[in-house]
Amino acid sequence: IIGKADAAMVQLIDVSTDEPTMLYDAMTDAIGDIDDRATGHRRSGLQTGVADFDAITGGLEPGQLVIVAARPSVGKTAFALNVADHVTQQGNTVAFFSLEMTRRELTQRLLALRASVSVSEMRSGQLDKDQWSRISACQAKADGQRLFLIDRSAIRVAYVRAAARKIKRKHGLGLIVVDYLGLMRGEGQNRTQEIGSLSRGLKALAKELHVPIIALAQLNRAIENRNDKRPQLSDLRDSGEVEQDGDIVAMLHRESAPEWAGLAELIIRKNRNGPLGDVVLRYHGVHMRFERYQGRSPRQSQAQINSSAGFN
Repeated sequence: IIGKADAAMVQLIDVSTDEPTMLYDAMTDAIGDIDDRATGHRRSGLQTGVADFDAITGGLEPGQLVIVAARPSVGKTAFALNVADHVTQQGNTVAFFSLEMTRRELTQRLLALRASVSVSEMRSGQLDKDQWSRISACQAKADGQRLFLIDRSAIRVAYVRAAARKIKRKHGLGLIVVDYLGLMRGEGQNRTQEIGSLSRGLKALAKELHVPIIALAQLNRAIENRNDKRPQLSDLRDSGEVEQDGDIVAMLHRESAPEWAGLAELIIRKNRNGPLGDVVLRYHGVHMRFERYQGRSPRQSQAQINSSAGFN
């Protein structure tokens, strides 16, 4: 009964704000948006801080469901925190739902990102004066910033909806992050159906609240058993419906080869409103930081070597 009630809540539509729109009015709104972008009065979507990703996607638009998938320990949570941190520092409100890590663990990772002090150093307590100074500065800067951390396990979409609506009423809302999809509770007779119900619910919620939602997801273990380990859409774990519901599906990947040391790829496998593409990032794992990489991609370099050697 509770599950059915949750499902009903997710699909509840406020008809007072979702009246049918005449084509002329919709077209006027769309053309106005195009004109604002052309004249610079409106930037593209919400900027993630990952410049090359934003250039390909145009940023995150209200109502979009963005799936970021990876194998364990590749850096999904760190990537999501980088985006949440950037969006927050631009003056937006972010709701970050963590189903795996505690609020303290997330906060330590944010401090590592902002203060360039490793989590292991924080846990040891052996910090020098400069490190303490940087951490204190981070705390002072955080005063008034609207990044809300919710560390609750096995939540349903209805819980995300209720918490996000409460935050939006009081503070506005620019972005929701869910870490991660596979730990949520959904509806269905098997895991595939359950994950499908969750992705549909989050997509509906993004449209209802008129905000983008980033949902992290796991990739299948089978990827480890093949030669080419670059993830494909078919590697999404438990449900192909995640691929269908996501407006953008990006795969975070790190190669083990020496030339890839300190680098990661963000592979955009689906972009409903634009092109696909690969983004190479520099990854400082000890500080949980992803940065723009402006060098030549090792993959391009290898392709040139193969071409010169006569391999296709």
